[in-house]
Amino acid sequence: MKTPKKYSSLESTVNCLIVVVALVGVTVTSFQSATMRKIDTLLEELNKSTYKVTVPLHLRPTQPLPNLYSRETFISSDTPQLVAKQLPEHTSGRFKTYMDYRTITDKSSAQWQLQQAAVTDFRGFRRYDGKYMVAVGTYYASRVGTELSVKLSSGAVIDVVVGDIKQNKHTDATNRFVIENGNIIEFIVDSEVIDPLAKRLGDVSVLGLAGGITKIEEVVR
Repeated sequence: MKTPKKYSSLESTVNCLIVVVALVGVTVTSFQSATMRKIDTLLEELNKSTYKVTVPLHLRPTQPLPNLYSRETFISSDTPQLVAKQLPEHTSGRFKTYMDYRTITDKSSAQWQLQQAAVTDFRGFRRYDGKYMVAVGTYYASRVGTELSVKLSSGAVIDVVVGDIKQNKHTDATNRFVIENGNIIEFIVDSEVIDPLAKRLGDVSVLGLAGGITKIEEVVR
């Protein structure tokens, strides 16, 4: 059904607000909630306006009409969902270890296959589809290729993809962190490229990743 020209501006407004929500992301939850409430109000007005103009009064049913427009009309079903993961209480994850990608040697593994499609950036980080490649405990991922959104105490939000999974025997009882050093996320790198200081410290935080971990969310597509 073609929307009357008079009300096309409502569609444009909804589309603009959807774009704003997407750009802002999940870092400003209160702003998102307020914006989505505004979108719902506009959608309600759009539905009422469309029926008022396109359905003659004598043809309107006595029962409420189904909505012609919903959030799904404007938001793609491909929009990823973010599932919050619990952080351990006993560590901030400030210490971020690394592993060389060459230690993955099993050519039949998903880990090895994913590395074949990855590249090394100028700081030595391995990246897949632009995302940092990491190793985490089984609480955070049960399969290679899982995407996570990680927020640091500095305010930075980084997108990562799981390139390896830590064995349970190497993590705490909840399988979230390494007891010896408090590490939550281990970055996969090319150790021949990373900065000598990071190498000496055993911590890649000095490569623009300073701060503890304040949020981890799984990106479900």
